[in-house]
Amino acid sequence: MSELTSEELKVFRGQLIKLVLATDLAHSFEYLSKFKNKLSGDALETADPTTPENKLLLMQIILKCSDVGHPAKTWKLHARWSDLIMEEFFQQGDQEKEMNLPVSMLCDRGNVELPKSQQGFIQFVVRPIFQPLADFCNRGVYVPPADGEDVPPKPEPPANMAGNVWMGIISENTDRWKVMQAEREAVQKAAEDAARVLRVSEGDGDEASTPDPAA
Repeated sequence: MSELTSEELKVFRGQLIKLVLATDLAHSFEYLSKFKNKLSGDALETADPTTPENKLLLMQIILKCSDVGHPAKTWKLHARWSDLIMEEFFQQGDQEKEMNLPVSMLCDRGNVELPKSQQGFIQFVVRPIFQPLADFCNRGVYVPPADGEDVPPKPEPPANMAGNVWMGIISENTDRWKVMQAEREAVQKAAEDAARVLRVSEGDGDEASTPDPAA
């Protein structure tokens, strides 16, 4: 930093501010729309990836993915980060309750189911941000053929391309949350059924007081 000129420092500071502001999820649609436009049709083939505008946009998308990227990590890391983040939310909710304030969304530890909330987070936040970057990484930057050369067909990206790996892990983690949610719902239903049977056996349930129409 000390070796930067005043002009270079000004440019660096301006780009850093733009990068940080890009992590605001409220403006995700704006950045994703710009990036998708670069990927649509022949736009990627004619776009110069070395221009300051395009380099900044790519860095913004990469930083946005990094900001919400733990679902693209292995299950052990993803589950750990999910627990830590939700605990932070719950602590905020606890403080809001103590101050008699409305509890913010996802901050009430008594009403939030982690598997369900993570599925929504991945579906509506993570996957829409990661998919365009994955497509970009899988497609690469187009290099036009030299004069007189035929345009080679674009091969399918191999399975070990970064974009395919990310999206594969995200899908695997989503499936694990779905299984956990289904297991929780099954346990909850079994408990409700057992409680209903107990009420009926004690003669306190509606089932015991309602006459059988077939009788």
